Amino acid sequence: GGLAMSAPLFFATGVIGLLMWGLAIPLDIATASIGALCINAATDFSLYLALAYQTALQERPAEEALAVAVQHEGTIIVADCLLNIVCFLPLVASRFAPIADIGWMMAVMLVACAAGTFLVMAPLLPRCVRTVEAPT
Repeated sequence: GGLAMSAPLFFATGVIGLLMWGLAIPLDIATASIGALCINAATDFSLYLALAYQTALQERPAEEALAVAVQHEGTIIVADCLLNIVCFLPLVASRFAPIADIGWMMAVMLVACAAGTFLVMAPLLPRCVRTVEAPT
């Protein structure tokens, strides 16, 4: 379960790292915070899905529990992602380049965390989390 829950963080970190490298964005005092913010967003999104999956797994088989969890928490994850993007996007208008960089990097990172949750973590959950029958 821990491996699956870490997948959105690894995915989003990889996306941001490749973008910073490809666009030659330096790791400086402003952009260094992206790592901590990525940990926060990825943890939130993965916890939403994992908790819903664990709850649904008590009453349903693994694949059905995953579908229920994604359907139930997917809207919340997307809404959380969009709300945070709206909060950080005004930074893009800053005339101070590092602040403008963190604004669009946050938007990309949030989308990457949500994508990692749905595209990487969700398929891993049924393979990584096993149900244990209660003793009778």
